[in-house]
Amino acid sequence: MYEPTTTRSTIRFMKALPFDIVSEIFSYLTQDDCIKIMSVSKSWYERRLKNQRFLRCLGPHVRKAVLSASSRDELSMFLATLLEYTCDIQSIVFRCCKVVHKDVYQVALRPFLSTLRELSFEDHPYRLSPMHMMASCPNLTHYTYHFSDRPDYHTYSRVSSKLLPDTLQLSIKYLCLNTGSYSDFRLGAILHHCPQLKCLVVN
Repeated sequence: MYEPTTTRSTIRFMKALPFDIVSEIFSYLTQDDCIKIMSVSKSWYERRLKNQRFLRCLGPHVRKAVLSASSRDELSMFLATLLEYTCDIQSIVFRCCKVVHKDVYQVALRPFLSTLRELSFEDHPYRLSPMHMMASCPNLTHYTYHFSDRPDYHTYSRVSSKLLPDTLQLSIKYLCLNTGSYSDFRLGAILHHCPQLKCLVVN
């Protein structure tokens, strides 16, 4: 059996081809083969081959998204892509996101409010108001907020722009708050607004 080897001349040849031709060639390969080939050449990896494979996986069957964004634009672009491919997003996890203000998350999540049931912030470098985030997503049943205690992370805190009405009732059933050294959030007020709560995990 003959197994072709990747040489520098082959890589140079592939670089010279238009992207649509290279993409067509790679479309006949398995997922594992594509991963191996993209690891051979940085240019193949950067020429959106990874993104093309990613986009082909999107659709209404995608119900959970995990995002680590370093900017507002990156966060917005990713969520806009999910909308464009009509993903039925019910769960979103923001992992180590560098976006500061809760307002940015609230605006970005608006198109998903009718379907979003679970929202998580994992190892989050900034303090967000759990109450305001939960209130901005009225159909949430699960909310998780883990504040990072890494010393190289900033702990930006922003005063809430408005007070929530005392009569507000949220549909939260599962609540996990790991706030690290953040002692300023008011658990009593949160519990007051979550009458359907069935599970509470607090650190």
